[in-house]
Amino acid sequence: GFIDPHGVLDTSDYGVSTLLKVYEWVRKYYPDTNARWVWFNVLAALAKVLTPQVRLYNKTFNDMIIYNVGSGGEGKSTLVRYVLAQLLGGDDAKEQYHTVLDGSIRTEAQLRNLLSLNRLPLILDEQNKDALKKNVGVFISATVGMGTIGVHAAKYGHGIAVRFKNLRGMIVFTNVPFDTFLGEVMEETSDFAIIRRFVVVQWDPEPINKKAFRDLPTVEPIYGFAARLWREYKDILIETSDLFDLIGKLTAAIAREIAKEN
Repeated sequence: GFIDPHGVLDTSDYGVSTLLKVYEWVRKYYPDTNARWVWFNVLAALAKVLTPQVRLYNKTFNDMIIYNVGSGGEGKSTLVRYVLAQLLGGDDAKEQYHTVLDGSIRTEAQLRNLLSLNRLPLILDEQNKDALKKNVGVFISATVGMGTIGVHAAKYGHGIAVRFKNLRGMIVFTNVPFDTFLGEVMEETSDFAIIRRFVVVQWDPEPINKKAFRDLPTVEPIYGFAARLWREYKDILIETSDLFDLIGKLTAAIAREIAKEN
C-alpha cells in the first residue's frame, strides 16, 4: 500500500483497463518507432512505482534512469502531461509529491524536499541544457544509489553543497544529446558505474498525429494496480537484476492479470 499524508492519491485498483486504453491511444496516434518508446516509458513508470521496494529487498538492483531525447514535436511532453502524470495521480500528486518537474530546481531546500520526503517516481520534463545543469544534483544522487552523497558546489556551479538520499525512480525528457549531457553537465564523466545507470531512448523526429489532442485517453492512477502486482508477484519481482528485467517480469505479470480479468 501507500502512505499518503496529503490525502491526494487515488489508490483504487483499476486493473489493466487504463493500460489497455493508453496502449490503443498510443498505437493510434504515434508513429511506429516512437509508439514503442512511448509504451516503454509507460511500463517504466509502472515499474518505478515499485523500484524503491525492490531496492529495499535487493541491494544490487540497478534502477536505471530513462533518458528520453528528441529534437522536439515528437509528443514527449504530450506523453508526460496526458499519460504519465495522470498515471501517477494527476495535478494533485504533481503539486504535493512533485511527481513531475518542469524545468529546474531553484533552491537547496526545494532539492531536499523533492528527493528526501517521498519515494514516488520523479519525471523531469522540458529539460534543456540549463535545466539539466541546475538539476545535476538530482542525477548524482540517483546514480550513487542509496547512500548519502555530497556534491561539490564549485564543480557543479550550484553555489550550494547538497547531501541527501534519492530513492525515487527517474524518467527524463530532453532535447540535449546524451553525449552532451555527459560532457557538459556531468563534466565528461568516464565512471562506468554512473553511465550504466542510464538508458538512452532516442526518439525519431516524427511528429505525433495532431488528432491525438482531440481524442485524449481517460487515464486512472496506476497505484492500486501496482500494489496488486506487488502482492501477487513480490517474490518474483524482488529477484530482478535491473529495470529491464523488472519491466520484463511486470509485462508477464500483466499478461496473467489480463487473462484473469477476461
